[in-house]
Amino acid sequence: MSADSFHHQVEMQLKRKRKVYDFNDFIVQNANKKGYVKEMKIEDFKNWVDLSSQYKLNKIVPRPLLQNMVHMIFERGQRTKLQARGVTKARKKNLLAKLVSILPKNRLAFWENLPINEDVEENIEGDDGISET
Repeated sequence: MSADSFHHQVEMQLKRKRKVYDFNDFIVQNANKKGYVKEMKIEDFKNWVDLSSQYKLNKIVPRPLLQNMVHMIFERGQRTKLQARGVTKARKKNLLAKLVSILPKNRLAFWENLPINEDVEENIEGDDGISET
């Protein structure tokens, strides 16, 4: 329930602001609020594999609890390199043509530096995700 309340507050703040082009605008405008705004990166998410067996855990008496453990060993594994997927040159040109009229010039840097990859297969033909309303 508290997550719903928080997301409702975020939506209300976005409605009050007139021009919020990206997440960085939202962070700057809400920097002095009660909550701490953190931009999540791919490194912040972990996919922990559950290697425990419920059957074996239920058989052990007394059951091991994390609060009773004194020593744990953590080893850092290899980090995989993440590369940008990129878009085709035609799609980038189409996006920039439409965004120039919508966004201010100081907000176009991300789109101008978007990596180009001609080998990428576009999922939807002709749809760039921008409506012309």
